[in-house]
This record gives sequence, C-alpha cells and structure tokens, in this order.
Amino acid sequence: MRVPKQQIDLRLLLKRMREFFITLALEKKIELKFHPLPPFPPLLGYEGWMERALENLLGNALKYTQEGGVVEVGGAIAPEEGKMEIWVQDNGRGILPEDIQQIFHPFQRGGNALNEPGAGLGLSLVKEVVDLHGGEVQVRSEPGKGSVFSLFFPLKTDHLPEKAGKMAC
Repeated sequence: MRVPKQQIDLRLLLKRMREFFITLALEKKIELKFHPLPPFPPLLGYEGWMERALENLLGNALKYTQEGGVVEVGGAIAPEEGKMEIWVQDNGRGILPEDIQQIFHPFQRGGNALNEPGAGLGLSLVKEVVDLHGGEVQVRSEPGKGSVFSLFFPLKTDHLPEKAGKMAC
C-alpha cells in the first residue's frame, strides 16, 4: 500500500484531539488538560495513522479514568538525544505489572481492562504506528494510580519508507 508521507504539525494534531475528546471528558466529569507544547519541528510521516494512534491513547485514558479524574497531554523535545516526546497521562486504574509487555500485542488486554468493551487492538496499533515513524513507545503504570504512555519520535525523520506496507491493525 502506497501512502504518501507528509509534514505533520503535532501541535495542530493535538489541538484537534482536544476538540474531539473534550465533550467525552466533560460527560465523564474528567478534567482534560493539554499542556503547552514546545515548538516541535514537523514530523514527516502518515498523519491519518498518527491521528488514529493518539485517538487510541486518549480514548483509553478517558475509558479507564473514573469520574473526577484527570487526563493530561504534553510533550517535550530532547535535542541532545535527537528525539521529541508526546505523552498521555491519567490517574485511572493503571496496568498490572505482569500485563505491561502483552498490552502491545494484538488481541491482548490487561487484567484491569477485561470488564470494559474492546478487542485489544488499540495499543498494538499505537505501537505499530510509532514503530513505522521510527519511534518508540514507553509506558509507566501503577495499579490504582494511573499510567503514562510516552511516544518518542526522532527529530529527523527522512528515513521513513515510501511504502508503508500493510498495517496489521
């Protein structure tokens, strides 16, 4: 499948995510905070897929955070490391330590998520999209206290393949 690469303005993409999720957050009585972002350089890649990955992270954060909770989004640049970061943090139910590695595999869900609707594809898609963009996903979580998902992308992204290939999800 040939998908053209394009310059992605992460600040505009996250602004759209805020507009998309603010109503759901209000309905669930969850505070949704978007921290000011540094002036990210454009990310060369596949905007539709990047949007879908961020939708999955924000949707999960809101799904697994109870009423009165907080979901936060922010970012940082580490030029000395040659990368930028977007993170999504919640104070929801968290992920069991033994589930951390499996949640990125298709159709796998953490034990804390089994009573919620879902097929277990969202985080595998997130990982696949981030991998496609030459990045890395990291998660820190503590049951009962919440999770932080960090997406790291290289500042220089001219190595992305022209042919994106077939996404598994």
